[in-house]
Amino acid sequence: LFRSAFTLYASGLQTSLSQSISGMQKDSKKRVISMRLIHIALLCSFVLALLLSSVVLVFAEQIAKFMGATQLIVPLRILSAVFPVCSLSAMMNGVFFGIKNAKAPAMAQLIEQVARIIFVFVVVTLFASTRQVICQWAVWGLVAGEFAGCTYNLYQFRKLRFSKNVVIKNTRESSGRKMLGMA
Repeated sequence: LFRSAFTLYASGLQTSLSQSISGMQKDSKKRVISMRLIHIALLCSFVLALLLSSVVLVFAEQIAKFMGATQLIVPLRILSAVFPVCSLSAMMNGVFFGIKNAKAPAMAQLIEQVARIIFVFVVVTLFASTRQVICQWAVWGLVAGEFAGCTYNLYQFRKLRFSKNVVIKNTRESSGRKMLGMA
């Protein structure tokens, strides 16, 4: 469910944002990014993520019944909280891939995994009682990891935005129509 939702709200937009920003790079030493394209991609992805998050939250019981596992109702509701966060991270990753900087997304993913493992280990060690509760804490670990990775991505984007090696374009010439057409 998580990967299917991610495909709907982020995958295509992340790739098209990356390609659009990559196409803006010239032979100069400075990196060019378009805040207009980033804002369009963020808005579209975030709205879709909120919509899917709301659907999963509201219809968790029906989704769990359809999957044949009613014990998934609570984990599905917990999982719904992570969609908007993942949409932000995915768009930031698209920017970094577009300027050929895979280090930031790689570090964000590493931070995400470490945070997830530490969170689940600590919480399960202190509070676990049943397998059902452990599974719910594991889903909360996914949420905690995504928040940690997103926080790192936003920090790196802020650093990039105020870097001397970056040119910010805010003009209408960087139209979002082409980017959305690629998505």
